[in-house]
Amino acid sequence: MNIRRSAALRAVAVVAGIAALIAVPVMTQTANATDAPRISLSNARVFPDATEATWHSLRVRVVSSTLPVNVRLIRNGATVQTKTVSASGTSVSFTTADLRTGTYFVVASDGQDETRNRVVVARGWSPIATDRPSWASCSTITWSYNSSRAPRGGDVAIRKDVRAVFATLSAVTGLTFKPVSSKGQIVVRWGDADGADGLGGVSWTSGPGSAVSGYVELSRTSEWARTPGPRDRGVLILHEASHALGLGHVELDRALMSPTYVPGTTSPTIGTGERIGLSTMYRPGSCS
Repeated sequence: MNIRRSAALRAVAVVAGIAALIAVPVMTQTANATDAPRISLSNARVFPDATEATWHSLRVRVVSSTLPVNVRLIRNGATVQTKTVSASGTSVSFTTADLRTGTYFVVASDGQDETRNRVVVARGWSPIATDRPSWASCSTITWSYNSSRAPRGGDVAIRKDVRAVFATLSAVTGLTFKPVSSKGQIVVRWGDADGADGLGGVSWTSGPGSAVSGYVELSRTSEWARTPGPRDRGVLILHEASHALGLGHVELDRALMSPTYVPGTTSPTIGTGERIGLSTMYRPGSCS
């Protein structure tokens, strides 16, 4: 029951041109002094559990006319890590593996002036891409089922399983999912799923709230995908549909969004990490 190749690899490929334009260092706000150190961050949001190294790394580039520059990572006023830059234009890396969820500040000081910028650390979930794609909050999204390549027995109760999944996601996100006969904004279909049991992804134009289409593809040769029920195929569809809403893989065996499902270990439903991630992206409390 391997879903190792689902979601992120396919979805990022679809929007590679967009991702390449957006995945650039985030420039900081500098102090008022003209000679204060200037810093840029590899990420303004860090996801230590993400499967993609780009999203769980934190590098800080420092440009300064006064050296050396002391660079600190601070949380709640306490210094967590300290680095020193002795050459202008060089970068230092901070270890993120043990960072707790919360707001941090990167502070660069040359002894007289300092610059600081905020970094948000989120554990237990990650976006499918650095652009953090999502659908518009509180919106209605249509979905359809394409049976054209369904294997023998694959159609049994599948619409029931899909409806149950979208009901679960609706409760967490505040989104409304409406079934249509064809050409839904999210399409559930059968295929080779890139060699996995399932595949899911989303296409978007630019940034949060700009998703335009999504898909869930079930493997025609997977026994898991052909076994109806909320604790069988429903788990697979829930994982892939979460990708279609913008969630990525995380390196946590217990999490629903782990790239590999391990019965008895991996959660068969939305857990704390996924709930926080989806709530962060969709703000369900703002929906009437």
